[in-house]
Amino acid sequence: MTVVLDQVVAEQAPHWDMLPDPRRDLHAQDPELFSAIEQEWLRQQTGIELIASENYVSPAVL
Repeated sequence: MTVVLDQVVAEQAPHWDMLPDPRRDLHAQDPELFSAIEQEWLRQQTGIELIASENYVSPAVL
């Protein structure tokens, strides 16, 4: 008996389609957490944060 892989794959739904998405109803389950995540996303989209790693030049560069 020969099994065609394409046929087997087509007959089975991917496992991620069968699992509920935990983010789907986050705004209803935990509005405070949802709001915090949304505000952080907006903060990252509307601004830039520069972090200086060193304030002097390494001797190897000189």
